[in-house]
Amino acid sequence: MIPEARGFAGRLLEPLAHRYIANATGRFWPLTNMKSNDADPPHFTLVRGSPVPEDVRFIKVRRKMVKLQSTANLSTCLENNSYYVPEDPNFPLFNAFTIELDHAKNSAILWVLQMTTSRRHGGTTLSYRKIREIVAILKDKLREDPLLKKRKRVHEQATPTPLVQVRYLLVVAKDESEPKNLQWHWQFPKGWTQNRKRNDHSGKVYCLEVPLMVCSIIIKNVSIFK
Repeated sequence: MIPEARGFAGRLLEPLAHRYIANATGRFWPLTNMKSNDADPPHFTLVRGSPVPEDVRFIKVRRKMVKLQSTANLSTCLENNSYYVPEDPNFPLFNAFTIELDHAKNSAILWVLQMTTSRRHGGTTLSYRKIREIVAILKDKLREDPLLKKRKRVHEQATPTPLVQVRYLLVVAKDESEPKNLQWHWQFPKGWTQNRKRNDHSGKVYCLEVPLMVCSIIIKNVSIFK
């Protein structure tokens, strides 16, 4: 597929995937592991048949879609299970993110979603600065939780350090007609192992194949322009 056609297909995939994920209900999305080659920066490859840990679950739930101008606006619209789509076309690396807040455990999971039609996806170093900003905002949100402050006053204990896990999702259109041995790759850029001491942006990587039949047909047929 020529680059112009690939880019056209990618623009179709993203809005369809956003609507599909934000409006799905049920149990959990089926995820597939992406294995790191342990290099610096790492390269992740889809490993079919590799079981995902039981505690790694991306729930299917109807999510309010929030158009986000910048991470600075997140502190005023931060909600559990909302689906955030950055409106800035130059937003680096990822297309959306969603947050699972657990105030009882003073923790949160930040799911970073990247939609792609390319079998070998890349990214930019600037993206990790944005992710660290989101992690910092989440930690501040957890520290401000009224129940946590109340428990601190009652037991005269120090406020526990909030825990924020980052999990990356490579979102692709599932095509049952393609050979099962075709792989998806995600090459992370330089900077992945840097500046992680305070707000760690690293995390496990998984693949989410969404059955977007219409988009799959468009992606396949657009190759006629080759």
